[in-house]
Amino acid sequence: MRKLKIGIFNHTFINGSGIDNVIKDHANFLLKHHSVEINTFFADRTDCKARVNILSKAKTKSIFNAHNPINALRMIKQVKKYDVIMPNIYPANVLATIGSRIYNTPHLAYFWGAPPSFMLDNLPEKLYHLYLHLTEM
Repeated sequence: MRKLKIGIFNHTFINGSGIDNVIKDHANFLLKHHSVEINTFFADRTDCKARVNILSKAKTKSIFNAHNPINALRMIKQVKKYDVIMPNIYPANVLATIGSRIYNTPHLAYFWGAPPSFMLDNLPEKLYHLYLHLTEM
């Protein structure tokens, strides 16, 4: 079996996040047979064996770090380093998918999903979850 260089992309890699816990578990599992790196805008985890690349120089932890054109370009360019990528939720999924198309890198997309709209309390939450569904690639 050929050893692949796998890049996992998510906007955060922090303690206490359920998605980040799953990413850590996937990375540690894949490390048994492949080279794995996690690409993010900010991280505070130390419990993952995979290398973590922090692509933002910002001091604040914000999802809006992805909207900084320099940070967005860093994530897009990072894609060319890998044989296959695994992008996660917005905004990392959009940026990594753009890089995947530019550099012709195969990617495995996650669908994390969101609760049905009838379970949400107010219009802003419903609109935000609709937006998340539209950005999943």
